[in-house]
Amino acid sequence: MNLRVQRLNFFYSKVLIYVIIMNISFAAFAEEKSEKKEDTKPSVWTAHIIRAKKNRIDALNLIDKKVPVYLVAYDESFRPYLKIVGQYSRKGWTISLENSSPLSLSPKGYFEINTYLNGRLSKVALEANGPSGESEKETLYVFSPQAREMVSNNYFKNTGFKVGHSYLDFSQSSFGNLISQSLYLEFNHSKRFKKSNFGYALSVGSTVYTYHSSPIPRSSNFIDSQLLMTYAPSGAVSSRFSHSFAFGAKNINLISLGEGLGFSGLIGAQSEWHLKYFVNSSNSLNFEIGGATYSLSDLSGSRSLEGSFSWTRNLDNQRMLDIGLKYQNVKFSQDNDEVSIGLTTVYIGSTF
Repeated sequence: MNLRVQRLNFFYSKVLIYVIIMNISFAAFAEEKSEKKEDTKPSVWTAHIIRAKKNRIDALNLIDKKVPVYLVAYDESFRPYLKIVGQYSRKGWTISLENSSPLSLSPKGYFEINTYLNGRLSKVALEANGPSGESEKETLYVFSPQAREMVSNNYFKNTGFKVGHSYLDFSQSSFGNLISQSLYLEFNHSKRFKKSNFGYALSVGSTVYTYHSSPIPRSSNFIDSQLLMTYAPSGAVSSRFSHSFAFGAKNINLISLGEGLGFSGLIGAQSEWHLKYFVNSSNSLNFEIGGATYSLSDLSGSRSLEGSFSWTRNLDNQRMLDIGLKYQNVKFSQDNDEVSIGLTTVYIGSTF
């Protein structure tokens, strides 16, 4: 790169680092001060409430013995959660969770119990107390075969990797065209701050081994690294959708074994939007679009655009399997040298 481009990249890098530091400071402050309600992600499975044949509380009725289970955001995981609605109309009597204060009853005796599921079979202990000191107890059994702590899949899992096949279409006016196929490898790490909608994500991906190139044999490594702040708005787009935003810094390089081909140290401002669709309790579809600019004076001529689609499955061992396709298009110029890159990658990934 010439001196002018290097100075611009140095200036952009200082600005981006300052913005990221300020965002991390703000997110850390929000983590300490925020007292927002937990996000709830709708699920599709049903829990069954079972009452014992003996040792029941008289006059207790359950409105529905099949209730939906929801997923509530809990740090970096989802916890299964449900609501039990009942009716208890008995003059002078109160009903409560065992060793707790009486439940609030409506004029017609309706009440609600909100509880987490601790496994496939959970217990809810109830106690009714009469005006003369009488006491009746009953245990409700909540059976939900699919219930387990679900791991979040929207940029907030700790560490993972991807491996796949990349197809690179590279054009440089001072060199010509190069098409190559390579092994792709990526590592990523992300975290959501406690009691906050903010988090961070970083990733480093690279083509690591070129096994075919034309018109000349040439080994080349396309390296893409990102450091992003993430924001997940409270609430869902609809009953089965959630979304999040990311913004920060992006750096790309093309390192080649040969003269006249490649570049290094291209830094830009990156922004992304992620959309997740919950197919069921174990599977989800993920969509992502994003872009970066490498020159404030030439937003359309010095930029990258990217998109991806993937399918994710939550495994029984708390890990996530991810299979997807992503595409990135980069365009910029240095002096009179025009560079254009198209990178298509098919991958499979997992969390550790």
